[in-house]
Amino acid sequence: MQLRVILFTALAAAATWQGFSRWQLRPVHPPDGAIAPADPLQTNLDVAPVLTAVGRWRLTPRARYDIT
Repeated sequence: MQLRVILFTALAAAATWQGFSRWQLRPVHPPDGAIAPADPLQTNLDVAPVLTAVGRWRLTPRARYDIT
């Protein structure tokens, strides 16, 4: 009888711990409406240096982004 009480208590404690962990890690969705204070600002670059060249491919930035 004592073993049954210990096992039930351990099972209840594990279930409580698991439930609390799942509740803490649940996805939280922000309310509807604007989240960022301002729209992203994109500025085109006229001249930009080549960042990387691999074989015949070149990585060149085309614009600059300011995002809050």
